[in-house]
Amino acid sequence: MIKLTQPIVFHFVVLVLFTTSTFAQLYPVKVNGKWGMIDSTGQLKIKPIYDGIGEIKSWNYAIVQLEDKIGLLDADGKTLLSADYEQIKVIQKNVFSVKKKGAVLLINDKEKVLISNFDDLLALDEDRIAFEQQKKWGVVATNGNILLRPAYDAVAKHNEVFITQLNDKFGLASGVGEVWLTPMASRLKQEKNLFFTKLTLAGVLFLIMGNLHSHRIFITINSFRKT
Repeated sequence: MIKLTQPIVFHFVVLVLFTTSTFAQLYPVKVNGKWGMIDSTGQLKIKPIYDGIGEIKSWNYAIVQLEDKIGLLDADGKTLLSADYEQIKVIQKNVFSVKKKGAVLLINDKEKVLISNFDDLLALDEDRIAFEQQKKWGVVATNGNILLRPAYDAVAKHNEVFITQLNDKFGLASGVGEVWLTPMASRLKQEKNLFFTKLTLAGVLFLIMGNLHSHRIFITINSFRKT
């Protein structure tokens, strides 16, 4: 599968501190051996309680360190992820893979656990993440809803449609996880807003189509049987 988003990984380290930053016009300051942040007027905006503060420019987050744990602050300096984690990966905006007490979890910015015990992740868009468990792929929404159970060799997204693959066969599902076609097609074609495929089952030829806009599937049965 092609990864659309390369995760940024942070482990527990002594953070490299920035001394100048445009991070929401906040600047790091050290007081009595601890780090906080001040604004451009010198007012203290984040209390100096951290052992280290660093900037993630590509996501406009700040990473903070407390003893041997790390967390994240948002662009306004508010706590996004509490400093309770040994490792943080930014998978998508407000979606993170973290390690906590040895367990690897996918969480959102509310620190809600979306899935656990996964092997790999793929950001399909801002709201949906493909995940791998026991060598099978599924899809979870960033609100925690499982859209597709991990039952496929691969999952891709085209517009608002999921294309699934299992044993060299292809299937279709809507963007909200409604399975239109289980993986049984040798190939899928697209013309404008329609996906379609031909299938022969029990000697009967089927034409199966899915509409990208209406999220509907249509089945036409030919009037003859193959011999």
